[in-house]
Amino acid sequence: MIIFKEGKAMKEIRFVIPLDIWGSLSSNRIRPIHLSKKNHFPCMWEKGGLKSKEEGGSATIICSEKGANKKPIFVNWKKNCSCGEHALIVVQKDDIVIDVVYQGNEMDIWVRQIDGIHTSYCEASVHCIARFSHCFSEKENIKEAILDFKTFDWIRGEVAEKYQEAILAAFNKVTHYHCRGAHFCKGVTE
Repeated sequence: MIIFKEGKAMKEIRFVIPLDIWGSLSSNRIRPIHLSKKNHFPCMWEKGGLKSKEEGGSATIICSEKGANKKPIFVNWKKNCSCGEHALIVVQKDDIVIDVVYQGNEMDIWVRQIDGIHTSYCEASVHCIARFSHCFSEKENIKEAILDFKTFDWIRGEVAEKYQEAILAAFNKVTHYHCRGAHFCKGVTE
């Protein structure tokens, strides 16, 4: 079943297929994409935020292959987009998608690279280039730790250094209570 939803700057196509992006990690995954309404460019949403301390939060950040932020084609300024879709960004092969899940005192980060985009199926194939996972102790204050990103000794390596700004933006987004704006887009301030 396919659901078509018309919007101001996009034509969104959703497949009713369970796409569990937070589940077990595999080398190849499929991510849904959206097509811009005017030119049918493949796009993905920067989205997420912290729902509550009990529920936790999730976030998705998109950046270029070199780790630079990208300019969105649409920014959702609605007041009711808490922890929702905030910025629609055109994606291409080799772009990076960073997914973060924060629940209780556990945080998981997946850094995935886009292998290919299939506009006819509205999906992108991605593979994981790095995964970071950590369980914070009761004494650790994640907000204070974010201010000094270097204290995260569990995030190390070439991938972490290359995408440090994007990962930090994902941290900020996933710990931002009822986030209502984009965190890593060119020309957009929350």
